Amino acid sequence: ATEAELARLAPARIAILGSSGVVSDTVRDELVAYQTGGGVTRLYGSDRYATAVAVTSVTYATNGPSVVYIATGENFPDGLAADPVAGIAGAPLLLVSSGGLPPVVASELVRLDPDRVVLLGGPGVVTESVANQIRALFPVQ
Repeated sequence: ATEAELARLAPARIAILGSSGVVSDTVRDELVAYQTGGGVTRLYGSDRYATAVAVTSVTYATNGPSVVYIATGENFPDGLAADPVAGIAGAPLLLVSSGGLPPVVASELVRLDPDRVVLLGGPGVVTESVANQIRALFPVQ
């Protein structure tokens, strides 16, 4: 089904999100046949938080988006539910852990410099500690 859809879409380029441990090099090599000139690239980081930053760093300019969405990287329903909203809004979706705001995410938030940051989920998902770390940088909705 994936091959049929890629053939139908005939994408100019294909971006793989995640390391070879997530999407194998064999799959990457197979994808080359479906791109129509832009090649196949891989965006990834040392973990899921850094991978989300790798995506935003090539997709959004500094001072680009007016809003950034934040979801937990430890459980995916909030992020999956918000992804279409973020996409329609042209806004990035970054991930945080319950243990704190990953430094790579904090740096990306500063680089993006959005007008507002929207936390997805309650304090059981994005902890008050993480919210406070973000509040120190930006207004939170």
